[in-house]
Amino acid sequence: MNYIFENLNQNNINQFLKLLLPSAAALIDAPNCSAWFVSLNDKTPLGCLVALNENGHSYLRNIFISPTFRRHKLATQLFNLWEQDCKSKKIQQLNCFVTLQQNELEIFSKFLSKQNFRVEKFQGEIFTFNPYTILKSKFIQKTLARKTPYIPKNWRVVRYINLSAHDLTLLRKSKSTVFPEDFDFDLDFQHLELHQSFAFFCKDDVVGYITQRRITKNIASVPIFAANQSYRGAGLIILKYYMFAVHFETPEIFQIKCHFTPKTETGRNLFLHYTENKFLRHSLEYSFNKQLP
Repeated sequence: MNYIFENLNQNNINQFLKLLLPSAAALIDAPNCSAWFVSLNDKTPLGCLVALNENGHSYLRNIFISPTFRRHKLATQLFNLWEQDCKSKKIQQLNCFVTLQQNELEIFSKFLSKQNFRVEKFQGEIFTFNPYTILKSKFIQKTLARKTPYIPKNWRVVRYINLSAHDLTLLRKSKSTVFPEDFDFDLDFQHLELHQSFAFFCKDDVVGYITQRRITKNIASVPIFAANQSYRGAGLIILKYYMFAVHFETPEIFQIKCHFTPKTETGRNLFLHYTENKFLRHSLEYSFNKQLP
């Protein structure tokens, strides 16, 4: 069977859109983007690879092969094209940041090892919770009997949609002074549900924050959840407040996906303890890289 390998660009991207992540499709034809596709002679799309080149590194942004054409060495040939292109541009390292379910991760990591990539480090994991399972015992008995969620004296809670200029200044300062550098209060107004994202203050101290994005009508994600360690028990108070809002304001949500990294181990343990270990480990994140000669 003959396959066609060519550069992917705006002139031919339409037939490959179903194989591309939206974020990867938006990169096509950018000056620092490299992309290829593979198809049959009749132009049936089979797969594609998109990479972004920055500061001597090339980052894999999209790799997909049609399931019926896997094990035909198509991904290997796309990776070879990527590597040859990087060598011609004097790029020093190829990078793959992978977020997959464990069984899929094992398969892809074996493929990457055959391409001489090495595992650099574990980056994090994504858990999925059912908020009604979360609320089943402790939450309903202790909190939902209240008309409003518990907030300590002198605390104030501000929804992101109501953040003042002063609040924003406090949050920006907290990123470097209170929280580890990989924490961010995530003011991505384009994607966050501002009404369901909360910042917590005690006078001019930032106690913490929790943000929400809606993935579908019934599924939400919590990209950021952080609590100031100077306020004992703040993490649980913030988590309960958020779950209270989910239960009463958006009862249609039946799944919440939360992202944790090694530096957010405390938040991860809090979620797992609070949900009585009723969760699904949705996916794992690892980074792989390959040094080029």
